[in-house]
Amino acid sequence: MSGVGRLGFGSKSVTLYDYLLRFLLVIFPVLPVNYYIGSFSYSNVCAILILVVFILKHRDLKIKQLWRYNCLFWIFMLIHTVQILITGTFITGISYFISHIVVCFVCIDYLSDEKRLMELIDGIVLVGGILGIVGVIEALSGQYLIQGDLLNAQGSIRYGFLRCTTTFGHPIGFGLFQAIVALLAFYRISCLKKGNKRNFLRVCYIIALISCFLSVSRLAICMLLACQVVFALKMGVNKVVRYLLIVLLGIFGLIVLSETLGYSFMANLVLDFVAGFREMFLGESSSKSDAIGFGNRLDLYEWVINDVGNQWLFGKGADAEFTYEMYEWFTKTSIEVEYLNIYYNFGIVGLGTLVLSYVGTLFYFIRSKKTSLKCEGKISFRTFLIIVIFAYYICLFGVQETDTGRIYCLLVSMGIAYNRIVRKKCI
Repeated sequence: MSGVGRLGFGSKSVTLYDYLLRFLLVIFPVLPVNYYIGSFSYSNVCAILILVVFILKHRDLKIKQLWRYNCLFWIFMLIHTVQILITGTFITGISYFISHIVVCFVCIDYLSDEKRLMELIDGIVLVGGILGIVGVIEALSGQYLIQGDLLNAQGSIRYGFLRCTTTFGHPIGFGLFQAIVALLAFYRISCLKKGNKRNFLRVCYIIALISCFLSVSRLAICMLLACQVVFALKMGVNKVVRYLLIVLLGIFGLIVLSETLGYSFMANLVLDFVAGFREMFLGESSSKSDAIGFGNRLDLYEWVINDVGNQWLFGKGADAEFTYEMYEWFTKTSIEVEYLNIYYNFGIVGLGTLVLSYVGTLFYFIRSKKTSLKCEGKISFRTFLIIVIFAYYICLFGVQETDTGRIYCLLVSMGIAYNRIVRKKCI
């Protein structure tokens, strides 16, 4: 009976429910949104499976009042769901509701103790490590192994490398995800003094770091380096000095390796970083790259606002597609600023509730009790979330949230669960 209990849905020990739900939660943020089973994308199918597994476990399901925990976060998603249902399609609206609100609810409910929280974080790090290996293979082979039908490999070469993307629809999305994975791995390493798990996390950290750089997303690299320096500062001056030395040695090694292989990878990357910022702030272009990454960001505001026109209150609708003829031979169809993208489709109502959600989420974690879990070192998960989420909000001035919205929602859900766990331990 005990053996059945461990594998059953009702046992208090590690159960089939634990394994299955944890597996679904860790693959949920990385499944592609452009591959479908019927009318639902792979990520939407995973969200539905999460709901089904949850209902099978909780046959007496009762909706809990989660609005008390970071209420502005839930308000935005509810309003956003209604806007999608009214201006888009029923399937799109329901898919969003399940993939964001329902999955967040299930995640918070599942993470009832410290062990489950840490195991979920480790699972996400493991998935990031596996995708990182795939990304390195893509960059070195010059072929997309998963998104070959979506992305043109020849058009994604930068500094002699293919910008790896794995299951994500764009290298920037993959780069941001790997930056978050690397930072999660660093947080978990800080929780452990020694052991095989610490070594495993170190390997995943290195893989995520390399694949983030090979996505050649300057936005993601900036986020990773900035957050990493802040974490190192919190751990003490000696840690900062050691970290900076390791980074400098790593950059020197990459320069030597790329030059040996006939690439000017790191040198061109640094030059284009400088050129990209000059173009963004001064309007000057001197980059060697065909794709600056920051280009036309300021002009984009004018184009989007003019296109929305008098539909500024509710936007042009969920199904509206942006087009702007930049040249006779090129029409721009993407809005690489999440805030502008929300404004374009859902107006000032959508943008206002989004910004309130972001501000509310930050203040929710800032106001939370500063106590930490027993396993944590100088960096608590609360501190981790404040730093990473703030950096992520800044990054959204340079990218749409198409692929990264799911990992963001999971992070917020894990943060809410973390606060509930800490509160229980303080009682």
